[in-house]
Amino acid sequence: MLIENRVTAFAPGKYNITNDEYHGSTGMSNSSLKYFVGKKACPKKYHHHYILGKDKKRTQSLELGSALHTAVLERSTWKDIYKVIQQKTVSDATRAKYAPLLPMPAQDAKKIIGMKNSILQFPFCNVILNFEKGEAEQSIYWIDEETGVLCKTRPDFLNYEINAVFDLKTTEDASPAGFPRSMAEYGYYMQAAMMIDGIKAVLGIDVTVCNFVVEKSAPHCVQPYEISSDDIAQGRYEYKEALRVYKACLEANEWPMYSKEILEIELPYWATNKFIAARAM
Repeated sequence: MLIENRVTAFAPGKYNITNDEYHGSTGMSNSSLKYFVGKKACPKKYHHHYILGKDKKRTQSLELGSALHTAVLERSTWKDIYKVIQQKTVSDATRAKYAPLLPMPAQDAKKIIGMKNSILQFPFCNVILNFEKGEAEQSIYWIDEETGVLCKTRPDFLNYEINAVFDLKTTEDASPAGFPRSMAEYGYYMQAAMMIDGIKAVLGIDVTVCNFVVEKSAPHCVQPYEISSDDIAQGRYEYKEALRVYKACLEANEWPMYSKEILEIELPYWATNKFIAARAM
């Protein structure tokens, strides 16, 4: 098993651990593999954030997403974790005042309640999100056979009766025209491939992944999606390639930036199309 000698390591298997324990443990996930594949790949940033542990901050978007997960998947624990406050921003002093509770501005709490209600009221949501038929927030660790790298994934909810994963996503645009951009930007197709492979490796079952996508702005429209088999195949190809690059970096202890060469660069297509349209007038 190839792992970094830096943090807690779990043996392959399924674990009922906290979100902080999961994120603090070693193992390559979708969020870390993005530094090793694609046009924005930069192993140097992975080394900086994950191995050196520098400048790794949770954004407001991540904080809201985590709170929504709690509201939907761990409803009984909400009051044990969050304290709703009237201030519009949360300072370090405010965090210290309410610790160990996490202070949350009232307008954010209102948004989360709106998103939660839209999700739970959506037709057939309760069929997938049936707590008598599955488990929420289980952490899964497995060894990639080709590279020997320890991988990890954390499905939001796994329904064992219908072998389906409920995976909650927030976005600005949940429409069929808008969400594919988020799917590409954040690698959700790669994440789904990792969930499918990890669950198969540890639990021996084949699952489908259903992304329940909810818009951050009222009226918080919801649209579920099952990522196409072709896109799952692409996600599997990309995460496997990222593992190979990561393994090479780890073994050589070399973490390159974007490129060692001078690259020719071009305008994005939308800027070029704008120029072509202007010339045609």
